[in-house]
Amino acid sequence: MEAVARFDGLVGMSLTIIEDLLTVPERENGGRTAYDRFDFQTAWGLMKVISLHSSGAEYAVAFEFHDDIAELDSLSAPTRLSFYQVKTTKSPSWSLAKISQRTKSGETRKPSYAGKMFDNVERFGSTVDKVVFVSNRPLSEMSSELTEAPFSAAEKAKLDKFITALGIECSGFKSTDHLPLFHFSDCGLHLDTYDQTLLGIVTKFLDDAIGSGIDSRAFNFILVDECRQRSKKLADLTGIDELRKSKFLTRADITGKLESFQKRRQHRPDWNSVASYLNLPFAQAARIEREWRNYEMSRFERPYASGLEFADAVKNIVVPIMETASTMWDGVVQSLPAVRSLIRQRFGDMAEDFEHAVILYEFKR
Repeated sequence: MEAVARFDGLVGMSLTIIEDLLTVPERENGGRTAYDRFDFQTAWGLMKVISLHSSGAEYAVAFEFHDDIAELDSLSAPTRLSFYQVKTTKSPSWSLAKISQRTKSGETRKPSYAGKMFDNVERFGSTVDKVVFVSNRPLSEMSSELTEAPFSAAEKAKLDKFITALGIECSGFKSTDHLPLFHFSDCGLHLDTYDQTLLGIVTKFLDDAIGSGIDSRAFNFILVDECRQRSKKLADLTGIDELRKSKFLTRADITGKLESFQKRRQHRPDWNSVASYLNLPFAQAARIEREWRNYEMSRFERPYASGLEFADAVKNIVVPIMETASTMWDGVVQSLPAVRSLIRQRFGDMAEDFEHAVILYEFKR
């Protein structure tokens, strides 16, 4: 393939992999992961990222780019490229026959799962380390003790039929050269509980990384949001920086998210820092404190860009008013008309105690 882009500092095999990812047309763009839908594929991809990060290895994991998940051993100097098709089923198991089966669409036959896997082998050649079929159910022809194993570990009779079927579909397939690249992964996630499983993994990851798993649900939302952003269909990519930011999660990305999350958590406003200045009746102060906790939880459970923009907008309005008020409570009362429309636009028609809590929280943040 004639390369159409060149990037300084990348030579030899590394250059070829990056150029190929940028210039080889994607096989298909349909079925992109919906941004507002938390799905199995996102969960598995994030688990892959966490596993690689915890191992200490360099990595770059892409979402919905040439396949469901693509993995490089490095983005700055890659030497290995792996592809993962993540498919779910409610059947008890998969079979090699099902993975190599072609369905008809009108007068034409669609590529099989195995055919799509081999298509990446053909398009990216010797840079491919492996192509993996990932699912919530095991492969019937493989030992249940194997979580990820090459197809060659399957029963010989069934394997021979698979080789024949794929050879008929893909004329370039040679079992001696290409079969060792094919792997199956029984990922151990269940369709009904994968989100809880992921939350547990994120909690442990957070505890191992920064010494505490507190607020792991919020960190889980942050990471899932990053994965979804990279699953979105984008315009044609033109350079390595755009490719990295748009499609890949790297060690540096996750390290940055950990550091940012830790700092934000350490600088959480303390209710006690405002309570003594309010001079309110006990019952009213208790109601506002409850709403303070509710608002704080909403910020950590949905830490998306719109939430950060809302918080900054409230803070920018409130701080000048509060700093010139005679008392803290006078500042709250004066601020409320200026920010009420913002609060109701985001949260709906909330109680006044909640609105007071938002003002106090953002003033102290």
